Amino acid sequence: MKKHTKILLALGSVATSVFAIPLVAAGCIKTKKPEVKPEEPKKPEGEKPGTTPEVKPEDPSHEEETNKNDADKYGEESISKITWNAENLEFIKKVLNNLDKYKILFERNNKNIMAFEGAYDFKNQEFAIAKWNSKSGVSVQLVNPEKPLRSGDKLNSKLLLTKDEKGNFILKYKVAIFKQNGKHIISNKVYESNLGNLDSGLDQVSEEDFKEVSKNLVFDYPNKQETYIKDADTSKVFLKTIKENFSIVKDSLKITKNTGEDGTYDLSILYYLSYKNKQISSQKYIYEIKGFKLTPELQEKIDKARKELKDQIEKTNVLVANAKSYQDILKNKQINNFDKKPNFAVQGYDQASYSVALSNLKVEDKKITLTLTLSSLLNKEISESKTIEVKLDKFANGLDNIALLSFEKQDELLNKALETSIYPFYSKDKYYISKKSIDKLENKSYWINNKNSEINYTLGELKFEGDKCLINLTVSFKDYENSTKKSKFVEIDLSKLGVDEYNKIRKQNNETEIDDQQAPTSTIEDQDVKELNKDAFLKYFKENKDKLSNDEVKNISTFMFVEKLKNISLLSKDIEKRNDWKRW
Repeated sequence: MKKHTKILLALGSVATSVFAIPLVAAGCIKTKKPEVKPEEPKKPEGEKPGTTPEVKPEDPSHEEETNKNDADKYGEESISKITWNAENLEFIKKVLNNLDKYKILFERNNKNIMAFEGAYDFKNQEFAIAKWNSKSGVSVQLVNPEKPLRSGDKLNSKLLLTKDEKGNFILKYKVAIFKQNGKHIISNKVYESNLGNLDSGLDQVSEEDFKEVSKNLVFDYPNKQETYIKDADTSKVFLKTIKENFSIVKDSLKITKNTGEDGTYDLSILYYLSYKNKQISSQKYIYEIKGFKLTPELQEKIDKARKELKDQIEKTNVLVANAKSYQDILKNKQINNFDKKPNFAVQGYDQASYSVALSNLKVEDKKITLTLTLSSLLNKEISESKTIEVKLDKFANGLDNIALLSFEKQDELLNKALETSIYPFYSKDKYYISKKSIDKLENKSYWINNKNSEINYTLGELKFEGDKCLINLTVSFKDYENSTKKSKFVEIDLSKLGVDEYNKIRKQNNETEIDDQQAPTSTIEDQDVKELNKDAFLKYFKENKDKLSNDEVKNISTFMFVEKLKNISLLSKDIEKRNDWKRW
């Protein structure tokens, strides 16, 4: 390579409607309507079978009217589906007594009607005064009854809440179907929902009330002890008990037969609750009707499971998952950690036939006990429980519990961890160590050989003793709070590279090896740099200006001589702009 090219390169490198089932002693619930198949459209006269009739374009005005009708359909349904939010009664009273101070806005994600005196905070549910109990998507919204649009094609979510002469509060609005193209569909009519007065209109219940009702209501099935699940007629399911003023939203009912294959043998019923036929629960509830007649095959399997259950629970072991789990158990006394991951591992039972549950955790000093429950997957009601003491000497991952070892044994393990070898990871790291370029080195510049998975390794200070380079290595036990620590200066072995050791492991695992990385090398000898000075630098360009191509100049991002040529800083952009280097 030409000498001038070497210099240039060196310089560059630095630089659903609601219906309710009344309270009855017995009744029928129809869960499915008979499926009606639409008739196939008739072919026009004279048209041959198998041909496609000519499709005439629809009248745009007809499509627009259809869309309007869709919005009005939601509007009609909405009249009785807007109810006060029982969770915020005190705030509602405050708003209704000072209506002129509040703006009433519709919040589309949760279908809340919210009241704001100042800044809008739609995420704060404390401002929700009412709810639109609609199952429509977020594209269907309530909008201002007088000016449904604002700023061109944006929906205006400000609603009107007024008080009539009888003291009832009336919410006025239109219904809009949002369209991405801005051509939103707005209902023809203005709709009004009478929310009642402060006395009657605020007669609401909370979701907790609904939950309590769901716990105490009873569905049943006639003569179930003599009926196989597969033969059960879901229309015969009846509501036996429910609290006064509450009912089932008929259209929400979904009844499923569970035949035993998934561990349940019952009828499961999904449903919504309604209060006084106007307020609907925000979540679905489930009820299970049990006690149906078992098939001979299922009965045989259940008898066998009962017989084997005691033997299974004796074979079952419970271990702490790992050291981190052990610390969490001691500190927080919980079966699952804060990430909802189990702190325990259960081993030894037939996982294909039984499910397991842990409860009643007790932590006393270094003794941990809990209740183990095994349940048959054939029938969850077949179960066996046992209080056991958890073995703590080893974890489920096979590692020893260091916390139970003596201090002498802990010191022995840490001292053994310090007897390791440390190599530069890449060739570039070896180069920087040899040049004592400490600023170029970091933790990942080193490879610690034969690391113990139970140990934390921390690298610290570098020091040089003649040709030797030593690094301070500190070891401690991983995932143990207040672990003992040990430190030692370990000589870095420059005869080996970490990348080679790492590639041995990757090769054993049939993984692609990674490439070594070299340090950037100078394309100009040190002697050349030493001889350079300001005059020599300028003289060089003067003598070689006609030999340099524009590409060579453009490849120079920064000309900097910080140590050898102080106070010289020539930027390539300045060179290209002035183009005065040729005058040198």
